[in-house]
Amino acid sequence: MSLVRASEFGQASGWIAIVLPVWLFTEEFRAAGFGAYRIVVAGLGSGFGVAVGMTLAGLAAPLFPPLVSGAAGAFGLTVVYCVVWFYGLRWLSHRAG
Repeated sequence: MSLVRASEFGQASGWIAIVLPVWLFTEEFRAAGFGAYRIVVAGLGSGFGVAVGMTLAGLAAPLFPPLVSGAAGAFGLTVVYCVVWFYGLRWLSHRAG
């Protein structure tokens, strides 16, 4: 956007950084097989991840340009979702089976 003079560098949203992790999460969801536990874990991971991501983006917004604050939020969402998915899926599948 800065090359065509539509905006200054760093003013674009950093939330575009979430595209590849969401693609990965979708494929992990499909690969997990059938069962209600994967839906529960995906819902919990999404909820906690969005909460942490929005908090990090909100805290970074007054200090940094939108590109950095959005990327910080995307990073927080990704890390929390990965942790909840990994441990939640193993814990619930162990208890179910």
